[in-house]
Amino acid sequence: MSNQKIKILQVLPALNSGGVEGVVSDIAKGLSHSDKFESFIVSNGGQMVYRLKEHGSTHIELPVHSKNPLKMKSNIKKLVDVIRQYNIDLIHAHSRAPAWVAQKASEITGVPFITSFHGVHGLSGPFKKKYNSIMVQGTPIIAVSGFIKDHILNNYVVRDDNIIVVNCGVDLEIFNKSAVGSARIVNLTQKWNLPMDKKIIMLPGRLTELKGHKVLIEALSKIDNDDYFCIFVGSDKGKEKYAEEIKNLIIKKNLMGKVALVGDCNDMPAAFYLSNIVVNATSTRPEAFGLTIVEAQAMGKPTIATAHGAPLETVAPDSGWLVTPNDADALAIALHEALNLTDKEYETRANKAVEWVNPKYSKTRMTDTILDIYETVFEVNYKS
Repeated sequence: MSNQKIKILQVLPALNSGGVEGVVSDIAKGLSHSDKFESFIVSNGGQMVYRLKEHGSTHIELPVHSKNPLKMKSNIKKLVDVIRQYNIDLIHAHSRAPAWVAQKASEITGVPFITSFHGVHGLSGPFKKKYNSIMVQGTPIIAVSGFIKDHILNNYVVRDDNIIVVNCGVDLEIFNKSAVGSARIVNLTQKWNLPMDKKIIMLPGRLTELKGHKVLIEALSKIDNDDYFCIFVGSDKGKEKYAEEIKNLIIKKNLMGKVALVGDCNDMPAAFYLSNIVVNATSTRPEAFGLTIVEAQAMGKPTIATAHGAPLETVAPDSGWLVTPNDADALAIALHEALNLTDKEYETRANKAVEWVNPKYSKTRMTDTILDIYETVFEVNYKS
């Protein structure tokens, strides 16, 4: 067995866009490019399957997204067959319903089972906590931030030394100011009709109450500064009512011509490049990691984020601002300071942001660390 590649099976609900899917994709690419590993993925399918196959992963489609007990029981048998057919050496589960299936398949086959804890799941009622608890049954458990590790230790009976913090990673070749060409900058400037004489404030993220759009609008109405243009970058994902509420609030606060909803963007590096200040003012729920904060800083952009959850770790000291959640007054003060920085002060903060991100939050560092974990688990379980 020692001369063969280590066969890793990642399990998740589906392969559409999202933070978990991005992590799985990055790991799969790292596995496929290594001479030690072979990459397998089980999901219900999705738009990312073709790309992962191109990179050398084997995808097996199973309805592991289902929470139906009968389907989950059927999925266990099917997953056991997959594990035996492909001689899988290690199972890595990234989400709860697939994890329940994967853990049972692990028990039947004797294949090691590890988990990644990607988010803060609700804990209302004993059933919910029991359902969530499958994510702490891995040996080890990978937590995407120190905040998530603390959340696990505070809410579940888990050994501290069974949790390994592996931060999500940014592709520093893509999120790099020098990699964004002028044509991309001109294209977005024209598409969004951005004013050339204003500082651009950006709030990236889908249109949902949790992202704090209303808090930002309220904060903007409190600052005595016309030297900005604010863009909300992200789709409403069918939440047309919320989008209308935002538009109505913009009108109510007399911010027409200062705030715009520009929709989805398929070139976020260029969007960050065009921005002067990036706001991640989640109003209520603390974020497990918050990749956009790190992406913005990799592009040399000072950020304003809420002082709870992972941003307490990810915002560079002396570069960005941390404000009280759901506090328009605190956000207004941070915006005022950011808009009034001198060019030298801004450059200093921008440089600190890049210097902070590069050694800590690269995609390469994330994938290398996880591949090291795989190799260690393999050696512990298969080598005497």
